[in-house]
Amino acid sequence: MVEFGEQCDGTSSSACPGQCIAPGQPNQCTCPPVCGDGFVGPGEVCDPGGMNGAPANDAACPGTCVSCQCPIPAITCGNSMLDPGEVCDLPAIGCGPLQVCLACQSCFPPPNVIPPNTGFICGNGNIEPTEICELPSVNCPPGNICLNCTQCVPTNLPPVCGNMSLETGEVCELPAQGCAPQQECLLCQQCVNVGISICGNGNIEPGEACELPAKGCGPLQVCVACTQCAP
Repeated sequence: MVEFGEQCDGTSSSACPGQCIAPGQPNQCTCPPVCGDGFVGPGEVCDPGGMNGAPANDAACPGTCVSCQCPIPAITCGNSMLDPGEVCDLPAIGCGPLQVCLACQSCFPPPNVIPPNTGFICGNGNIEPTEICELPSVNCPPGNICLNCTQCVPTNLPPVCGNMSLETGEVCELPAQGCAPQQECLLCQQCVNVGISICGNGNIEPGEACELPAKGCGPLQVCVACTQCAP
């Protein structure tokens, strides 16, 4: 008899005639996994149901079960919390004094990158006098990285989502480069509407005077809380 928690039984296997896993075996009293049958089988995290009218079994991720797997949660850059996969969070959580967080992947400026005797800050997001480019690859062609803000050098690395450079194969760049105001870039493949202005996403949006770290500000200035530029 099929009891609670069982999909079939050795004496009652109408759910999968001749295929019911025998008692005493791993995954006993279940049928071989079939995505869509409403039963979470081996290798499945959830089941969307639908097969022969089977209801969904998607408690692990209600309404978002795809191919009997739950989607991997997207890293939320800009929520002021250090999430898995993030080095830091906007505007400077996890960074040291006088540093800002870029794309939740690195703190700028890193040590020993300020060109000597200039006073200009390499890594603040602005291309200033004496600088050719900005870290990590701003103003460099695809396939190049910026070295000490003085030259672009080629790299054999493939396009990297999150390196602040909009490269071939990418629709946008983290956090919102190439997107419209009040949009965020999702995995460098699409811009999604968020409906609010977010300080730290790289775009100067309604209600903001500037953007982190120094977008919209003059040389030797930094943007403070997206509300003002300060020396």
